Amino acid sequence: MIFLKLYRFFVGKVRVSAEGIFAERILNLCAHNGITVWAIRRKGDKLLFYMSVRDFFALRKIIRGVGIRVHIIKKRGWPFIVRRYKRRYGLFIGALIFFTVLQMLSGYVWNINISGNQTVEREKIIQVCNELGIREGVRVSSLDPQKLRLEIVNRIDDLAWAAVNIEGSILTVEVTEAEKKDENDGAPCNLCASADGIIRKIEVEHGKTMVSVGDSVASGDLLVSGVFEYKNGTTAMVASEGVIIAEVGETYSATVPLTQEINVLSGEVYSCKTLSIFGLKIPLYLGDYGDGYLRDEKIEKIEANGAYLPFYMHETQFRRVEKQTVFLSNEQAAAIAKEELDKKIEDYEIISKNEKIIENKDSITVTYDIVSLRDIAIKEKILFNTTN
Repeated sequence: MIFLKLYRFFVGKVRVSAEGIFAERILNLCAHNGITVWAIRRKGDKLLFYMSVRDFFALRKIIRGVGIRVHIIKKRGWPFIVRRYKRRYGLFIGALIFFTVLQMLSGYVWNINISGNQTVEREKIIQVCNELGIREGVRVSSLDPQKLRLEIVNRIDDLAWAAVNIEGSILTVEVTEAEKKDENDGAPCNLCASADGIIRKIEVEHGKTMVSVGDSVASGDLLVSGVFEYKNGTTAMVASEGVIIAEVGETYSATVPLTQEINVLSGEVYSCKTLSIFGLKIPLYLGDYGDGYLRDEKIEKIEANGAYLPFYMHETQFRRVEKQTVFLSNEQAAAIAKEELDKKIEDYEIISKNEKIIENKDSITVTYDIVSLRDIAIKEKILFNTTN
């Protein structure tokens, strides 16, 4: 059905009004002469129907002398559109230029997409791509995807693999991030104490335990050795693994000045727009805003199905910031110091805590004397002495 409608649109169709004595005879004449009509309607003494332009000229010949008059009341289709605009040369020239420019621009990169990154920032990958010549507006034929993917991996240490795929005018950089491993993984190492304390719990998976529950240890003491010596005199080295829970006494302190300078928005806002065309940024404003302003950028793109046009608007809002002196009370300063200390010990299992507040002339110092249970084992790589 859709193809029939398209055919009738391109060949042109007319809505015809037929009137006269026994106007229905026109339908018999059309059928006898192979003329197709459709959408037949009766309106008073008139008969209305559609037919093609070519059949209309044939119809005028076969109805001569039969007492039926026909008139065109509507014209539809491509031939009538062309006839209407045939003297408007600028329209056709503009359409020709448009499609020519569109064909030329299809050989350039319009969009750059990044996929596969989770911890590596998109801006970092985009920056490296720009350094390698991957940007909006670059010719597709000037890019070597195989060479570029190797350069991207070499320049970003956190990537294990990358691919540069070009589909039409859309360039996609697909990446796979490298798995982060402990530098001591698989290498022979000991477990040493990271703080002074009393051992309360020992769970060792690999290595030779050198301490017992209840022992007092100092920071740096050996807890689990990665060196095994068997009865037959042979020695083996392993990567020690385990958890050593100790009761640790520590002191934390934080000092907060009573007089502080803070940044306050003054209310002055300036909006500046920049037009980006294939990566070329054209500022639509005069002047510059440097220090003393907060920047808030917004990009307005025309997007559809993950793709966007290569010309879009950057809008940057500059908010003026002024420094203001604030005077804190002793209670306010102490609350800020406590909040800072609580963040430091939030992961500890606190057994006891002694809080002390010292009021100085121009500041407040809060001190925590705490006893906590925590894992004090840290890995220390075993160094081999190769000198004689």
